[in-house]
Amino acid sequence: AYVLHLTSGGAKYWMLSVYDWWGMSGDFWNRTTSLNTGQSAPNPDGSYTYVFSIRDPGVHNWIDTLGFHEPIFWNRWRVFPRTAMNPGDGPTARGEVVKLSQLGGVLPITTKLVNSDERARQIADRHEAFLRRYAV
Repeated sequence: AYVLHLTSGGAKYWMLSVYDWWGMSGDFWNRTTSLNTGQSAPNPDGSYTYVFSIRDPGVHNWIDTLGFHEPIFWNRWRVFPRTAMNPGDGPTARGEVVKLSQLGGVLPITTKLVNSDERARQIADRHEAFLRRYAV
């Protein structure tokens, strides 16, 4: 698994998405291949922690790598405050590779976990949101 720790640097919105080497995101509406600010569960300090893996680790902020062992991911931060930032106050990203069995040692203790029913609801909500974009 790849564990990514993010801070927003004041951005009001961001989106994290996984792609294959050809820039395709696959069945993104039926799988958690991307999460945005509204879909992600924050840590108590306002940071976010994501787990990228082939298998579902039972973490709310799971990014499904679509079976790829070496996907590409893209994180976009948007809607920053109009005021100037001090050096070091911008967004940050730090990642580490760990075995799935070692996740408990690197995830914040407050990490939101999900069971299979909750994951199914998360994916159903994603699909419904996707369909609303194309409502006529």
